[in-house]
Amino acid sequence: MWKVNLFSGIPLQIYSGFAASFGMFSYGVQRGWTAPAIAKLESNESGIPITSTQAGWIASLELITLMFSAVVVIQLLKYFSAKMIIRAQIIPSLLSWIVIAFGKSIPFYYTSRILCGIVNSCVFCAVPIYISEISHPRIRGGLMSLVPIGISGGFIFSYLFAYKLSLETFATIAISIPILNALFVIYLPESPYYLIFHNKYDEGKEYLQKLNGTRNIEHDYELIRNDLEIQKLKPGSWKEIFVHPVNRRTFFRLSVLSLIQEFVGAQCVGSYIHSIVEASQTEISVEFATTLFAVVQLVTNFGITLFMDTSGRKRLGIIGCIGIFITTFVLGVYFLIQQTNDPLLDGFRWIPLLNLYLFIFFYCVGLNYIVILLAGEMYPTNIKNYGIGLASVWFGFFGFIINQLFQIMYNLIGLYIIFWMFSISALFGFVFIYIFIPETKQKTLAEIQIMLNEIGVKSC
Repeated sequence: MWKVNLFSGIPLQIYSGFAASFGMFSYGVQRGWTAPAIAKLESNESGIPITSTQAGWIASLELITLMFSAVVVIQLLKYFSAKMIIRAQIIPSLLSWIVIAFGKSIPFYYTSRILCGIVNSCVFCAVPIYISEISHPRIRGGLMSLVPIGISGGFIFSYLFAYKLSLETFATIAISIPILNALFVIYLPESPYYLIFHNKYDEGKEYLQKLNGTRNIEHDYELIRNDLEIQKLKPGSWKEIFVHPVNRRTFFRLSVLSLIQEFVGAQCVGSYIHSIVEASQTEISVEFATTLFAVVQLVTNFGITLFMDTSGRKRLGIIGCIGIFITTFVLGVYFLIQQTNDPLLDGFRWIPLLNLYLFIFFYCVGLNYIVILLAGEMYPTNIKNYGIGLASVWFGFFGFIINQLFQIMYNLIGLYIIFWMFSISALFGFVFIYIFIPETKQKTLAEIQIMLNEIGVKSC
């Protein structure tokens, strides 16, 4: 039961969204650590020199782990609430930094990335579910944006300090982050959807009232309870995603969106941003340029919360894909000309950094949040955890492929072909979102299910 009445209504929803999303910041620090760590380990001054293959594994092991751990987390969500999983991820997060702080060899770094993959699966499976179920439709999109904001903030923290400090010193300091995370999540309210779904009706109604303040919740409560009672008639399972036509179409949409999200290259660029900036031969210091990249990401993710719920997910996705297509195409042209050693580029060394910043800006505007947000909104409650888990599996699978392709293509061909591949993926993303993605802005979860069923009937 809720014992400490810190807030109620919208303030409580905002606090809960922030506290849950702090786990994303914690994960972002771990994810952002990859770029400076690879740069330090590959440098001539490294006490533990690594090969390009080992660098690729440091960048990719987390994503391989995600593919398998997400399935485990989904099974756990059958018995435990999303709030409990959000709390549980603190343990592997803490262990990840302890391993780096006290282990000084490649196997320890590999172990840390595996633990990071477990954290990834926990937060990406549980946080979207939790936020979607405790938030009002008017602010749900904004609260969901705290997920990428948290990750971006973690990137900045790593880019600022991991370059300047030794890997061991940085890890020692970073141990405090999951500890702080634990303090934030102590007083998280339970999801009314979870409680009502598990027949704890009075408690679920109590939490629903606290999350809505003084507003009358009778209509919302009856709508939620009736929707969940219908869903309980068909217990959730992996099979339901593929048997039910509406769920199958949602799975198709989100699987392709996961592919697009990875193959436009933002996660890959984040892992190798140091190498890309060095290859651009810019006159700006690598540390400043990479930190500014993360700052642009953070500011854009914050700014997008101001109009996400009014502009719509679909429109922003289309805008994002158009911007990514243009910027990655320009980057490909730049790096192709650079291979010819054309002196024409001497006066245009600002082009790659400008386009990298515009690239991450458009990614945050349109694609950074879209799979997380739509997975939390479009799957019915009884299989939402399975759907988000599968999205995480695809995210890990496609992320692993693109990270490995980057290393191989960079060594064999050059950066230009990589960025043109990103550009083609963005063009495909524009077409796919325009044709296949419905608009869910300012709709309750029950209203979204009604809309998806109506779309299914019309397509038959």
